Amino acid sequence: MNYEEENRRISCGGFVVSKKSFRHDETFFRASKSSEKWGSSSCRTPFPGFPHTPFRPVDERFPLFWLAQKPPHLLRRFLSYPEGWGAYTVRERTGCIMRGKVLLLRRGTLLLILTALVAAGIFMVVGGPGFISASAAKRQLPIYSVEREEKVCAISFDAAWGNEDTQALIDILGKYNVKATFFVVGDWVDKYPESVKALHDAGHEVMNHSLHHDHYNALTADQVVADVTACNEKIAAITGVTPCLIRCPYGEYDDHVISAIRSMGMEPIQWDVDSLDWKDYDADTICQRVTSKLSPGSIVLFHNAALHTPEALPAILDHMAREGYSLLPISQLIYRENYTIDHAGRQFCQAQSEQ
Repeated sequence: MNYEEENRRISCGGFVVSKKSFRHDETFFRASKSSEKWGSSSCRTPFPGFPHTPFRPVDERFPLFWLAQKPPHLLRRFLSYPEGWGAYTVRERTGCIMRGKVLLLRRGTLLLILTALVAAGIFMVVGGPGFISASAAKRQLPIYSVEREEKVCAISFDAAWGNEDTQALIDILGKYNVKATFFVVGDWVDKYPESVKALHDAGHEVMNHSLHHDHYNALTADQVVADVTACNEKIAAITGVTPCLIRCPYGEYDDHVISAIRSMGMEPIQWDVDSLDWKDYDADTICQRVTSKLSPGSIVLFHNAALHTPEALPAILDHMAREGYSLLPISQLIYRENYTIDHAGRQFCQAQSEQ
């Protein structure tokens, strides 16, 4: 065997390794007793610590599957021969053999992976929906709407800045004999105490919309509680009634915010029908948005200082009357106990959810 052939092909006691094939015979495994232990330095074979008993590779075409079970020091020495030192990488922690970016796996390992994938697929088909529902149920959600058989809904107004149209809204609602819920910011209460009193005197609910309209997600649970409490006190000082509902500023919340609010015995309220009146849409657009999305148990969102809300409100109330809807304050629309909330924030009476 010449020098070039020696570089291309390695022959060791009848064991031949090349890039395309390999073979072995029994003579290769005749080693001294000193090679019984892995890594013996006195092993007579070219690969110290190689076992003396014949082996049957899992894949006759590529013995690396068998080698994956062997100690890393042996693998490094063996793998340096067929394709050079840099051709293979042995991960000593895992025993994985890498050729470039390709992971070489034993058939047993591959079978385990395939079995795990099949088991995971069966789990997702059979148990997945229940698991997802359970995960969703653990998430803390406010009330967006309420499951009600009868045609009832609620309209609400957020009051955070302006006050120009508050009295106009009170007059329109009074004309239709509708009671609404107003969520007011503590700073707004300080600035317009006469409007807070007028809303209460007209029979509307005055509820909490935070003290300064801060981002609650950026506050700790204790800070949220302190903020809500301070706003409640401002409202109660004028109306004589402590709010039991709150709408988080910007409609922003996470689990810790909702948990903090409910720890105070209050309910966080969102909406499922958004008028988007704050975008200064014209009255027809606002009316179309609300009436097209309305359903039993809906909570509609308006703003007390939006430009075209007073103009759009009569048409919306007329539509609700024609469709047979009754309007309730939110505290009378929702369930205060024995209820569940689904993944979309819809509240159900416990008896309804069990049916």
